[in-house]
Amino acid sequence: YREDYYQEGNHVYQRLEVLDAYTRALTTWAKWVDQKINADQTQVFFRGFSVTHFWYCSDPDSRI
Repeated sequence: YREDYYQEGNHVYQRLEVLDAYTRALTTWAKWVDQKINADQTQVFFRGFSVTHFWYCSDPDSRI
């Protein structure tokens, strides 16, 4: 058993859904890019990956 938590500002979340965490992370990253990166001088690329990489399946033949 493992306890994880997430803190945003002064609020500590005891649980955070994966999709909500991902949305918050991308929003934070995008705000940082908008504030810190000069788009006239720099290109920013986002490289994501499929959520299926997180799925665990004991039978490799049944994977999507």
